[in-house]
Amino acid sequence: MKKVGKISTGVMGLLLSLGMAVNPVAALTKFEYKDWNTADGYYGTKEEVSDVVTKLVGKDQSPDFDGQIVGAYTKASTGALLKDGIKEEVYVELDPTNYENGELFELTVSLDAQAKAEAELTEHVVMTQKSGDEFVLTAGWYDKNPIAKVTKSGVYTYRWEYTVKEDKGYVTFTLLLGDEEVGSTGEVEVTEITADNKDTVALRSVWFCNIKAENGVYVHSRLPQTVVDANSESKVVTATDKDVADILEGSLSNLENYDEIKDLLDVNVKLESSEATVTDDSKTAFEKVAGNGKIAEYLDIEVVVTAGEATYNLHELTKPVSLTVAIPTSVAAVKDGYTRTYYILREHDGKVEKLNATLSEDGKNLTFATDKFSTYALAYEDTVVEPAVDNPTTGDAIMMYASIGLVSMGMLVLGVKTLKKRNN
Repeated sequence: MKKVGKISTGVMGLLLSLGMAVNPVAALTKFEYKDWNTADGYYGTKEEVSDVVTKLVGKDQSPDFDGQIVGAYTKASTGALLKDGIKEEVYVELDPTNYENGELFELTVSLDAQAKAEAELTEHVVMTQKSGDEFVLTAGWYDKNPIAKVTKSGVYTYRWEYTVKEDKGYVTFTLLLGDEEVGSTGEVEVTEITADNKDTVALRSVWFCNIKAENGVYVHSRLPQTVVDANSESKVVTATDKDVADILEGSLSNLENYDEIKDLLDVNVKLESSEATVTDDSKTAFEKVAGNGKIAEYLDIEVVVTAGEATYNLHELTKPVSLTVAIPTSVAAVKDGYTRTYYILREHDGKVEKLNATLSEDGKNLTFATDKFSTYALAYEDTVVEPAVDNPTTGDAIMMYASIGLVSMGMLVLGVKTLKKRNN
């Protein structure tokens, strides 16, 4: 019985906003290039590396900032109230090869005593510094430093959460890589928050208050796309194209009534898994193209888009994206004396095509590129490994034959002599 998984590409739980509507209560602004303010160069410089990446470089303003190399700030989330709960995230690319030993940056979230009163109540700075082969995160307001140590390159989530419990305020800083928690302060009391001001305290700004790094800091407006489906035997592990979100957004114009609904559009990249039905005709078509190969699993991969309460499916993209599929654990191991080749079959508009795929070094995942979304099959074929024939080289062959000839001649001479002795 072959299991059929239904998978929607994208990041679990992440909404890629195509409009600029921001919920001021929840904060969680996806900071874009336009949101970072340098005050005409006073707070360093910014560079739009891509639609989703901004490079921030600090500027030495030592007299005003006590030796800091100040960087850009943003007030895109100003006004989010503490009483509603504040959660703010910044997506920062950490690559040890991009920093010299000792280089650092400091990122802070500050609160106002009253919404938009421009009266800073307090702030919570987290410093990230390159030390040897790792990054070390520390905070002056946290008494159990370090918060985390990082050795793996990636886009990390710097998350601040503010809450009120029994008239006391708390902040929690968490560092994440994808959904994995790398380090956290846990809840730390904010003594500046009291019963008297808890209802008026609001988020003020997010600021790279110190960037002592020659190559600057790379900030992303959203996380790279990662998908894991724990309920499906085969799962899309990751969408590896760095610009996959942009490709999805660029493909939306193919939708009907795009001009009317474009301001409402979200690429709803939640992950779904269910038993899907593949028709007998489709199976026959797949098996015909597979030939001597075997079908390990059928997959229905979709891109789901929402506009208000309406739902649309994108069946084609403007250019391919790379997807990685986990090979089902139920697939039997290759037998001795055989070699195995994996590939992907895709049925689209009634036509089945064979797609080239690359097997990971650990043999667990298969990566392929596609721009069409419908029914897929993960297939493989085992072939016999022909035994290697160790033929001697030409020179060795001549010597071997010569030796055989000499031995034969010796036997012949010996035989003649023996016969002569017997005859005498």
